Amino acid sequence: MCLLNLFVSNENAESILGDLFEEFSALASGAGVVSARRWFWRQSLRTLASQFSVNFRFAPASLFGSVLAGFLLLRFGGGLSEKVIFAVLHRFPIYPNHWNAYVFWISDGLLIGRVFESIFVGCLVALVSKRRELPATTALGLAQFLYTGVLYFAALLWNGFDSRSIFEQSLSLLINAVAILVGGIIVKEIRVARSHHSATA
Repeated sequence: MCLLNLFVSNENAESILGDLFEEFSALASGAGVVSARRWFWRQSLRTLASQFSVNFRFAPASLFGSVLAGFLLLRFGGGLSEKVIFAVLHRFPIYPNHWNAYVFWISDGLLIGRVFESIFVGCLVALVSKRRELPATTALGLAQFLYTGVLYFAALLWNGFDSRSIFEQSLSLLINAVAILVGGIIVKEIRVARSHHSATA
């Protein structure tokens, strides 16, 4: 339900959810709850796919432009958190006395910084993709995941495989893709809350 609310435009969400619940109730009383739930999940996924494609069909240029801008921002503007962390560590060398803290900042700290960068870029893309926040950030997250994944696995083919490294890198790529989507969800939820507030005021 939450997924449908996120991906379906506000004006269509109520009618689509109402139709799904009506069909679900009819199926549950006739074919049973288990069968009705399976139907409901299939229909929900079909609705999500349909809404996703509708958004790209009706505004391909603006969506493609915002996704491309986000992708370029991640490619060429990314790494800011990494530069900041290394600049601070260079300015305040903690490794002689605080080795564990140093290791944290050059490993986990860098990963956390990349996640926040991805959320920030997701927010920016969602801001310029009004009423299409989730399709835009989903497409960007997928594009980023595939592009970085292809580069990484090409490097592995060249240098040799390491199963632990593959798992860690794949997990990192997935987390960053989800973080981009989280940025879109944040912006959409703020916009929905503002529209409800202005409607009730």
